[in-house]
Amino acid sequence: MIRYENRITVSRPIERAYDYMTPPGNWAEHLPCTIHVEPAHREVPAVGEKVRETLNVFGIRMEIDWVIVRDDRPTHFAIEGTAEAFGGSRSRLTYDFSEKDEKTLVERRITCEQKSLVMRLLEPISKFYFIYEGKEALKRAREILEEGEGCD
Repeated sequence: MIRYENRITVSRPIERAYDYMTPPGNWAEHLPCTIHVEPAHREVPAVGEKVRETLNVFGIRMEIDWVIVRDDRPTHFAIEGTAEAFGGSRSRLTYDFSEKDEKTLVERRITCEQKSLVMRLLEPISKFYFIYEGKEALKRAREILEEGEGCD
């Protein structure tokens, strides 16, 4: 199983960070591998609602079917997903937000369990994707939020 966690501080209030980073309609702006999300809500869908994300991973187009499993605005957000590409996988992505002095700490955690033996054997290589995606996603989100864009 792949596990990766990273964090970043954003110079914006907690509600603004949450309201920008969690709605599926904003994911393609800050998630580097996301091509498209459907439905592309600009608000967080209700717990239990489903979202399909189309990605480009290692040059291969794939889809993940996500379910919103937690929406405790503005502190916690979680989704769980399944993908059939590469032999199938189950993933969980969580965001935790906390605020101090009008700055927001964003903690992002992802776990991914591969179903196929081949993909489990390739997990050390796959982890590089998760590290890149995590770092770049938070970096892009911070840039967008601190430039005054996102959820105006």
